[in-house]
Amino acid sequence: MIHLRDDDDKWTWWDELKLNIEYSFPIKHINEFRTYIRHRLTTKHHLIKTGLPKGQWYDTDSRLLYGMMNLFMEFLKKEKPFEVVEWSSDEYHIHAAKEMIVIKEWWLNYENRLKEIDDALSDWHDNKFKNCDNEVDNWINRINQPYTPEDKIRFDYLHELEKKLDDETQDMLIRLIKIRHFLWT
Repeated sequence: MIHLRDDDDKWTWWDELKLNIEYSFPIKHINEFRTYIRHRLTTKHHLIKTGLPKGQWYDTDSRLLYGMMNLFMEFLKKEKPFEVVEWSSDEYHIHAAKEMIVIKEWWLNYENRLKEIDDALSDWHDNKFKNCDNEVDNWINRINQPYTPEDKIRFDYLHELEKKLDDETQDMLIRLIKIRHFLWT
């Protein structure tokens, strides 16, 4: 127990207890302690929500993309920057507002792009392995056969879609980082 005062008349046990709590934690004031507890246990602003389905494995690049984009979308939804900030005040704000709109529209369309890639993969797979009868030997023989011209066209289209989405993803993450100083209200 810390005893800082000898004047017992004016110093109660409650004052002593509060003082000991303040000195026991690395937080200087009890209000800061309450704020710390609230943010740590209820609002959890120290966590980044990805929005990815639970119970599955995701590589770091996917978690990074979904985490950053969901933080951005959460900012737009909760803080409503287009209602609060005067975006026409200078050229930097105008540029940042335009970038926010482009990034938002791209992200809202992202799942459709993934579905397009998945459909192209299914098309390639279904044509490559048609009449395979689900036999392992037949499937392995089919995978090792050279591509027909139609298979090559399907595979190249699939690769082109994946490459294009990967390039766009890289570009959007860079654009988001460049306007990160404007993500507050």
